[in-house]
Amino acid sequence: MAEEDNLRQWEEQRQYAIKNQDAIRQQYGTDYIAVKDCQVIDHDKDEFVLAKRIEEKFRDQIVLISTLENILNPKANFLESPEVETME
Repeated sequence: MAEEDNLRQWEEQRQYAIKNQDAIRQQYGTDYIAVKDCQVIDHDKDEFVLAKRIEEKFRDQIVLISTLENILNPKANFLESPEVETME
C-alpha cells in the first residue's frame, strides 16, 4: 500500500510539472527542479547539489527531482545497450 501511495504522489508531482511547464521553463530554464506538494520547492544547475539539499530537508518524503525536459520526455534518458560482438 505504501509503495502505491508513493507512486501516486510521484505521479501527482510529475503531472503538476507537465501542466505548468511554461511557467516552470520561464522561471527555472534548464535547471534541475525539486517538486513537492505540487510546487517547485528548490532548483539548481547541479542535480547532486540539489538532491543533497532536498535529502537534508525532506528525508523520507516523496520529492521529484529532474529537469523539465526529462519530465516531459522520460524515454529520452534511456540509452539502448550497445550490441557486443562475441568471439567464437
